[in-house]
Amino acid sequence: MTRTWSALPIRSALDWLRLEFPEYRISQQVIGDRLFYVAEAADPQMRPVFAQAQTVDRLRSKLRIPK
Repeated sequence: MTRTWSALPIRSALDWLRLEFPEYRISQQVIGDRLFYVAEAADPQMRPVFAQAQTVDRLRSKLRIPK
């Protein structure tokens, strides 16, 4: 049996979030004993300037707030 490998990179949910919101610096941070996704606007005029959530989906919804 021959295995073939895809040349496409495997992207994580965090990678996709970063691609979707390039105007934010998005990272994972441990706060206390929990993992959070944290977004900071590159431009202080952006809204929201800062957002955090425990899941990628919740952070995405916070960043989609009408500006």
